[in-house]
Amino acid sequence: MRLSDIIDVSELITVRIGMSQIIVSRVYGVSLDELRHPSRGAANVAQARQVAIYLAHVVFSVTPSALARAFGRHPSTAVYAVQRVEEMREDPQTSQTIDWLEAMLRTAMESGQ
Repeated sequence: MRLSDIIDVSELITVRIGMSQIIVSRVYGVSLDELRHPSRGAANVAQARQVAIYLAHVVFSVTPSALARAFGRHPSTAVYAVQRVEEMREDPQTSQTIDWLEAMLRTAMESGQ
C-alpha cells in the first residue's frame, strides 16, 4: 500500500513539505517554528528555509505556490529560494550536504510508497 492510497494529494504535499522541514531543521540546527515563522529571521534560519524549500521542490516536485503557502511566503520567494540554493551548490561542501539530504528524502519517499 502506498501513502498516496491513504491520504489525498493536498495532504501528501503537506506531509512531504513537513519531511523537508524536519530534516533541514535537524541538520541546520534551527527549530521548525523558526523555519515556518513569517519573518526572515537570522541568516542561518533564512538559509535553512531556502534549503527546505529547494528540497521539497526538487525531490517532491512541490510547486512554488504550494511551497509559498506552507512557508508563509510569496511564490516568487519560493522561486528565489530554489535559485539561491542552486547558486549555493557551487560550494562543494554545501553541494555534498544537499545531495545527502536529497538522498535521505528520496529514500523516505520510496519507503512510503
